[in-house]
Amino acid sequence: MTTPTAAITLTQIAALADLGPDFFARHREELPPSFPLHVQTVGRPQLCYSIDDVAQMVAQRTAHLSEAICRLRVALAMGGDMCRIVTDTAGRHHVVRDSEELADLPDDVRTALLEQIHADNAAASQARTRRHTEERSHE
Repeated sequence: MTTPTAAITLTQIAALADLGPDFFARHREELPPSFPLHVQTVGRPQLCYSIDDVAQMVAQRTAHLSEAICRLRVALAMGGDMCRIVTDTAGRHHVVRDSEELADLPDDVRTALLEQIHADNAAASQARTRRHTEERSHE
C-alpha cells in the first residue's frame, strides 16, 4: 500500500518537469502505473504515482547524464529565478537570469540570448507542428 506521502500527482510531476499539467495527462503511457488517491472530496479520485516508480523512471531517462549535470539542472530550476546559459561569439558561457534587463547585458551576451530564445521558440513550434501532424494522421 502506498501512502499519500510516498505518492506524487500528475500536477506535481508536471511542475517538477516544468511542463503544463496537461502534458502528462496526454502522455500517460510514458508514466509508471497509477493508483487513485481517495480523499474526502466529491468526485473522481486523483491519480497518483509511486515516488519510487517515478524516481526509477527519471533515473532511466537521465542515465546518459552525469550526477553533476543532473544536480546542476535541479539547482538551476529550483532557484525561483530561472536562468539560461548562453554562449557568446568568443565561446564564453554566461548565466543570464530571467529577471535581468536586456539593456543591462553586454551586447554580445544580449545577442546570444536573443538568438537562443528565437532558436528555442522555433524548435518548440516545430515540435508542436510535428505532434499536431502526427495526431491528425492517427485519426
